[in-house]
Amino acid sequence: MNDSTRRTGARTGSKNADLATNQRSALEAQLKKAQEEKAQLAQQNTDLGSGQRSALETQLKKAQEEAQLAQQNTDLATSQRSKLEIQLKKAEEKAQLAQQNADLATSQRSALETQLKKAQEEAQLAQRNADLASSQRSTLETQLKKAQEQAQLAQRNADLASSQRSTLETQLKKAEEKEQLAQQNADLAASQRGALETQLKKAQEEKAQLAQQNTNLAAIQRSALQTQLKKAEEKAQLAQQNADLAAGQRSALETQLKKAEEKAQLAQQNADLATSQRSALETQLKKAQEDTRQAQKHADLAANQLKSGQTQPLNPGQNSESVTSP
Repeated sequence: MNDSTRRTGARTGSKNADLATNQRSALEAQLKKAQEEKAQLAQQNTDLGSGQRSALETQLKKAQEEAQLAQQNTDLATSQRSKLEIQLKKAEEKAQLAQQNADLATSQRSALETQLKKAQEEAQLAQRNADLASSQRSTLETQLKKAQEQAQLAQRNADLASSQRSTLETQLKKAEEKEQLAQQNADLAASQRGALETQLKKAQEEKAQLAQQNTNLAAIQRSALQTQLKKAEEKAQLAQQNADLAAGQRSALETQLKKAEEKAQLAQQNADLATSQRSALETQLKKAQEDTRQAQKHADLAANQLKSGQTQPLNPGQNSESVTSP
């Protein structure tokens, strides 16, 4: 509670105390005046004394009604305070839930960022694999070109051996063997070239498919991660908004609860004051009723004396049976 609220509460309590004091003084003055008037009028007129008693009973009934109203206000303040405490507890639970949701959103966002980083690394690895496949293809093409040159050289050697056959009969067999070997080497080179071309083509297709699959997978994962990340950010924003709203509502509830407590305290003070005043008024009223009954007895006694023509004062204990209370 701030200083302004304290000063306002103090001024309100002081005003209520002054008002209660003034009301009490006014009631006491009225009661005293009524007692005096009743005593005087009871001596003069019995009916007038009965009317004043009725007025006092009316005032007593009014005081009782005011006391009941103060008690009802006190009960109402107690009920409202209980409801506010329940609402405050619910608001605190909602704030805790919003904080838990915010923490969960933060954790999920961190996990998504980790997955996104891993997907980017996998995409980079796929790119490196694609670059490596291109480099290996270039190496195979170089090796294939070298094999072709060797085959051409073998063919030229075979042609040279054929031209020397007419002059080099002793070397014919050797040249034929060399030619056969060259032919075998050429066939082998041709066969190896075909196999290498087939393997190279297959490897190129497989690597191209793998690179495409990795690229597609990376694109899909990236899109999914971006979607999840966007949802996580939206949830985090919503959780923050809920947390802010819960904090605002909690502050308002605390303010209302403080005001309700102050009102309950004031109602209790008023109720205690009304109870004290009621007790004092009941005591004074009881005394006034006793005085009124005594005055009524004296009035009845005086009336009986006038009717019987007696001039001497009677003993107050005489004719007690003929005196009736109002």
